[in-house]
Amino acid sequence: MNAGESMNRITHMTCLLLAGVLLAGYAFAQDSSNSGAASLGDIARAYRDHKQVEVQVNPEDAKVLFAAVDEISSFASQDSGFIKHAAIKRELVNREHVAKNMAKALNSDAVEEEVLRSELVLQKFGLLPPGFQLKEFLLKTKPMQLQGYYDPKDKTMYLMDWVDLEDQRPIMAHELTHALQDQNYDLTKFVFFHHDAQRAEAAPADDPDERSDVHRAVVEGQAMVVYLDYMAQEAGLSQGEFPEVRARALNHLDDYDPPIALHDAPRVLKEEALFPYREGMAFELELLQQSSRQQAFAGVFARPPKSTYEILNPDAYLKKATPPAFAIPDLSPVLGNRYQAYDSGTMGQLDVRIMVREFGREHDVYWITSNWDGGAYVAVKATGAEAQGKEGTAGLALLYASRWKTAEAARRFAELYQNALAKRVNVRQQDEMNVDCVGKEGCQAPLWAVRLLTSEGPTFLEIWPGNLLIITHSFDEGTVAQLRPIVLAAARSTAPAGAANRELGAKLGNCASFLAFQEQVRRQLAKVIAEAAQ
Repeated sequence: MNAGESMNRITHMTCLLLAGVLLAGYAFAQDSSNSGAASLGDIARAYRDHKQVEVQVNPEDAKVLFAAVDEISSFASQDSGFIKHAAIKRELVNREHVAKNMAKALNSDAVEEEVLRSELVLQKFGLLPPGFQLKEFLLKTKPMQLQGYYDPKDKTMYLMDWVDLEDQRPIMAHELTHALQDQNYDLTKFVFFHHDAQRAEAAPADDPDERSDVHRAVVEGQAMVVYLDYMAQEAGLSQGEFPEVRARALNHLDDYDPPIALHDAPRVLKEEALFPYREGMAFELELLQQSSRQQAFAGVFARPPKSTYEILNPDAYLKKATPPAFAIPDLSPVLGNRYQAYDSGTMGQLDVRIMVREFGREHDVYWITSNWDGGAYVAVKATGAEAQGKEGTAGLALLYASRWKTAEAARRFAELYQNALAKRVNVRQQDEMNVDCVGKEGCQAPLWAVRLLTSEGPTFLEIWPGNLLIITHSFDEGTVAQLRPIVLAAARSTAPAGAANRELGAKLGNCASFLAFQEQVRRQLAKVIAEAAQ
């Protein structure tokens, strides 16, 4: 194992620990006497009052709490079908213990490296505002009151000595599902993803250690289902009534928007924070409805989804349809020493959906996203003479290629991307050309193309036969002319695209400060799910 791999493993283990610490709390203070919809002020007061009414778990309560671990893990085992192979270790901890672990993870420079690298790429795509300080924004986010967590590193369920016994029980249903997943499939291996951010290629060689972040959507989605089922049981419903509760929860999730309390966060942060829980749970509920418990739980560990496309399209997963894939070959022969490899990856369907919601009109999101057929990007940083006077996104050059199922979808996405670009950089000149290549053998011109001269250098948007959209930022025209045939050749190739690289937005999930932000988003989502169980 080289030094880079060792650092990535350290980063992964630190984030996995923090995920257990920060992404654990599910109980919400609820006023059962209020049958109407609560206002934002009511919710805020409920949170405040619940925080003030804290208890110190006494020795007798601790015994009851420890016994509940066995009881609830048995429920989780029955509900999920995961075999409980051994007793689950449990420990009662205080605030000092939790604060120490959180501080250790949040202060780790290693876990921030990838998110800082993603920051500039997200700005280049327009998913973050120009000059947005991602790390500073995330570190301002304080995780809410913790309730309990399972740590796969030491195989222990940690219970909080300041949380009431009844409040801890629903959390255990979620977290003990993780314990059962861990006993059967080893979460540290299943969720692990190895990523070398210095690679210029968009399609690395197949690596047995590579795991897509969609595995987290499986892990969290399953735990959310068990959490929901446990809440339904606690409400006095029978197991036969669980499907109805699940259906109500799915309807709630379909209409759910990120909470108003987090309105200052860019869309990409809110959507990515929600994905493992909202979309992960929706994926699992669809599998339960269309197939079986075995398929929804053990089945997805045996054959995990490969991309956000399968999570967003459970039918495609069940039919074993090949997910759309596109790979950009090695560009270094053209770029030489004028550019340094910075970042590369897949633009998955979730990334595209976020971009369309950010840049397009309301109805665009449905038909454009559904017509996406694969995409990838490569970002490089200018060096030497190329870098002079270029700061921030101006010093980053980007190539993004995507396929679409229809010409209309390709054109509409290009148009909304073009319109959004004009809002974040100064466009000094715009030239549009149309060349009819239909039926002309050997035609080497795009079907539609726009060249923009901007404050960050030339930008080219081109649609080629086969509904291939190529977008380049900040490469000069001569370099684009050399890059274009490489991308076109890759698009015409019938060879497999290779192992999927990590999706752009999903890279945020590899840093501790984003997980802290994610806790706030997820706890609001859990409240919606808890209400659906009533």
